[in-house]
Amino acid sequence: MQYMLNKEPGKSAALESESALLHIVARPGNKDAGGMKTIEIPFDGMPEANLQIINSYESEDGTIIFDALRSADSGGGSKSSTQWPWASTLGDFQNMSSKKSLWRYEVNPKKGLVSKDCISQDQLYFGVINSNTSAQKHRYIYAAAGAMGEGVAPPQGITKFDLDTGARESWFPESYEFCGEPMYAERRGDDSKMGAIFFRLCSMVRKKAVS
Repeated sequence: MQYMLNKEPGKSAALESESALLHIVARPGNKDAGGMKTIEIPFDGMPEANLQIINSYESEDGTIIFDALRSADSGGGSKSSTQWPWASTLGDFQNMSSKKSLWRYEVNPKKGLVSKDCISQDQLYFGVINSNTSAQKHRYIYAAAGAMGEGVAPPQGITKFDLDTGARESWFPESYEFCGEPMYAERRGDDSKMGAIFFRLCSMVRKKAVS
């Protein structure tokens, strides 16, 4: 029994180094409702098996666009631990966590083509948008961010991406604090769609040296 319990997919399955398949199912109201089309995503050396999709929408010309956090399969995250705390140093965290980056995918169902572009190589977590633009074109993405740029680090600050201008803003708390998952909320009477971001800010207890 213990042997069976220790064979969940995360421990017994491995990713293959080849192209992933994207399945597109026609939504209700479409003449092909319920029909499915499968398109191969070009393989670039990094798997698409664990995409964390932030939002997707269909443009006027029928192109399907979605933004997602993508995990690299390169050493990081190769070790695991069930004991708490599972990571007590930055090195522990890096050994158990994968490198992440923000990507945009564009799918042309008619031609059966998929293109992808990296928006940011920074270590990001928990990407969100204004929920009122869900399944519609969105301008801003908000995400928790590590404090080491492209280096693997735990989520500590908040980053905002403007997809129209390419601008970005980041905020980080004190070194002994970290941010949790961000959540978007509208400001009353604000029509700018800028809204506000709420998140949980946690402070670690700092030990004072006693002489």
